[in-house]
Amino acid sequence: MRPLAPQLALWSRFVLALALAGATLGASPARADGPGDGIYRRFDTDLALHLAAGGGAWLDGAEARATTLVELRARVVDAAGPFVAFQGAPDAPGVLVAGIELRPLWPALFLVNRFTGHEWLDLFLQSLSVELGVAVLPLGGPDALDAERGLGLAVGLGVDVPLVLPSRTQGAFRGLALRLMARRVDATPGYRAAPEERDLSHWTIGATLGASFGVGVRASDEPARYRVRER
Repeated sequence: MRPLAPQLALWSRFVLALALAGATLGASPARADGPGDGIYRRFDTDLALHLAAGGGAWLDGAEARATTLVELRARVVDAAGPFVAFQGAPDAPGVLVAGIELRPLWPALFLVNRFTGHEWLDLFLQSLSVELGVAVLPLGGPDALDAERGLGLAVGLGVDVPLVLPSRTQGAFRGLALRLMARRVDATPGYRAAPEERDLSHWTIGATLGASFGVGVRASDEPARYRVRER
């Protein structure tokens, strides 16, 4: 397996520049006409879909290899939900991760009615997420066809750097964000259901550029018959 490609260093500089640009543009007050409402279109629909793609590094002991990342996430009122993520590269094993993502700060702060009033800062802080899932590997890469597939435990952390804020979008589109993530997959040989041929445990660090969309009906809406009619 080859060491980390030199172009990954250039890619990481690009990711850092993009994150700094998003922070610079978004750190100003979110709206000129007053503070944000702390919700930022989250209750427009009950379900939000997040589609993202990017790249990162597979860290395995002393070696590091560039890898691509593709993700699909579904969050109920942007607080928690299932996700599926794939990573792979010609010189690294492919990995499919499926699990549950939780954003604990957003519902906790909402319940106590705490927010800064600045949309970018609120969305950045409240996007801190933890994930727990199962990894299926190897699905690609060198000798994948002859390798025994198995399962591993996947645990991850992530945070979103908002690039296009929800208040500046319309319709189903909810904005763009740069997601910075780190994930640990434990697939040590000898563990039940883990691949037996070699240790595929590793860290993945990376970033994905993703778009969010609101879908579904507003099941949390109050029925019309209970609403006060305007006179």
